[in-house]
Amino acid sequence: MPVEFRYPNLAKRPAEWSSWVTPRVGEENSTVVFPDITLDLKEGDKVVSSVDVELDGFWATGDGIDFWTQGAVDGKWIGGNVVAAGLCSYDVTKPASFVETRCHTNTANANNAGSHEYMFSIRVDDAGGGRYRLRHLMVEVNPDEPHAWAPAEGEVS
Repeated sequence: MPVEFRYPNLAKRPAEWSSWVTPRVGEENSTVVFPDITLDLKEGDKVVSSVDVELDGFWATGDGIDFWTQGAVDGKWIGGNVVAAGLCSYDVTKPASFVETRCHTNTANANNAGSHEYMFSIRVDDAGGGRYRLRHLMVEVNPDEPHAWAPAEGEVS
């Protein structure tokens, strides 16, 4: 019998780490895109996203943020991505190796209420070296508090 979660994980991502991603040195807009996440939101809904990130000797040569989450909405770059915006960003100018869980809350507004397809992607600019990987992408709508990762409905961890 499947387990029911009060606040189900709406991201269809497995529990295992993704494959290692090694961005090409110096490339702008090196992007890894994950399957879209469909949400049907009302204005004022709280969308809580979390993900585990592992960097292994990763660093970048540019000024400012060099590693961050982003994504289109319904295939358009119009802003207002409540899944990816603000979840993860690093300015890493020296090789870094660590594992951490990132969590961020966004609020649906008039521009992103309704049913939409949200892209979740990692963008890297000016990579100097190293690699990264992700696991446990989780998206919840209106939880009373963020929860530990759980498989999406109908999935087995």
